[in-house]
Amino acid sequence: MWDCSVDQQCELTCRPVGYRFYVRHSERVRDGTPCVNNTPNDVCVGGQCLSEGCDGVLGSGMVRDRCGVCGGSEGSCVRVAGSFLNSSVPLGYHKILDIPAGATAINITERSASPNYIALRSGTGQSIVNGRWAVDPPGDYEAGGTTFVYTRNRGETLTAPGAVVAFEDPAPPPVSSPALTDRWALERPHPHNSGPSRNARIPPRTDIPLDNRSPFVWMLGQLTECSASCGKGQCCSVDCGSGKRTRNVRCVSDHGSVVSDGECNARLRPQVNEDCHMGPCVSNWYFNDWTDTCSAPCGPGVQKRDVMCVSSGADSECVKEKPANMTACNLGPCVACSALCGNGTQRRNVICIQKLGSDFSVMSPSECAHLEKPSPIQTCEMEACRPQWFTTEWSACSKSCGDGAQTRDVRCLTPDKEPSSSCDLAHRPNAEQPCNSAPCSPSLADESCKDHRANCLMVVQARLCVYSYYKTVCCASCTQNAQRAKRQ
Repeated sequence: MWDCSVDQQCELTCRPVGYRFYVRHSERVRDGTPCVNNTPNDVCVGGQCLSEGCDGVLGSGMVRDRCGVCGGSEGSCVRVAGSFLNSSVPLGYHKILDIPAGATAINITERSASPNYIALRSGTGQSIVNGRWAVDPPGDYEAGGTTFVYTRNRGETLTAPGAVVAFEDPAPPPVSSPALTDRWALERPHPHNSGPSRNARIPPRTDIPLDNRSPFVWMLGQLTECSASCGKGQCCSVDCGSGKRTRNVRCVSDHGSVVSDGECNARLRPQVNEDCHMGPCVSNWYFNDWTDTCSAPCGPGVQKRDVMCVSSGADSECVKEKPANMTACNLGPCVACSALCGNGTQRRNVICIQKLGSDFSVMSPSECAHLEKPSPIQTCEMEACRPQWFTTEWSACSKSCGDGAQTRDVRCLTPDKEPSSSCDLAHRPNAEQPCNSAPCSPSLADESCKDHRANCLMVVQARLCVYSYYKTVCCASCTQNAQRAKRQ
């Protein structure tokens, strides 16, 4: 059994039910094939689903306005509205309004549920909806050149779009009943005291003239060709063997309008279902191509394909051994990725070989020119790079002697150099270390010889101690430097 794709309605692409591969039977269906887009008359033309505009031109985008004018702007008609508020009426049918000829966007709505029923009859007195003291079921009722939609859900509604586009039959059948006018009368049966219950019949009153009761007959549709070239369709219920096919059977009046099935003789109702035979079922294994890619980017892997029995789907009905649905593949040995984390590349050698029995021979690359050469480089993805600790250079020692200290900045950064708090604190580098731990010379014990500036080390490095000012404000550093020079 095949299931057609609805995404490309004008392309004949099907998928077996229960499987995940598609088979394209044709890039485009025959022009004129029905499709579903915006209107019931959409058809496929040149592989595209086109909607018919109200001007009869496919793809024009023309629509009718509320006045029924094709491409109009709703300025050629006026809106008519009103309410029927008279609740003190006796039992029977009571006229509410006349729907004039040419009316469009008709909407009669019961604002709240009540035991009353909306009724509709033609200007000649022919009952359309809820006539002859009978309650009709909700549904579509054709009359006056349009289709009235009757609903009964928390109050009744009767709607119609207005006049529809008509066509002329070149050889119409003889009409025995008088032609209907475009004038319709809307009536409403209103109960008083013990009114009619829903779906109940009430004997007609003698003081109200009734229509001549027309005979009703069963009308059945013909069993046409299947509505789809694949998929379930509306034809036989099976693809092979014996099944059932159905057709619509409706009860219609002499005027051609659909009425309740109870109006027709149930003993004369035609059969809705009948047997159909699609020929003997064939049982065999069917499979599609192997997948294009190996399951492993390098090293040993597998390629897969779908294998199915074309009978009812049960593997036991195919007698032959089921073909393998997996095969081994190997794209060459795995090479280490160029990156320890994140994205990198892998390289491999690609050579042309010829297989002779169980042996392989290396051939010239020109011998494989007719084949697609595999790429010698492929991307590889390692685990995502984690944040790491980063440090600056150590600062200068804070003292020239006697337990100084050096410092540096330590930060946790992501691969994008953004601050992070996810680094391992146990492996955090030190931000401070000791320096110049040698004790100072005894001659520096004079407490008056001290450094009075923070940049005395720079003074020593710039050789400014020869000046009395710097020698005084940086006494300790300059003295220590002088002693160090003497030892050298």
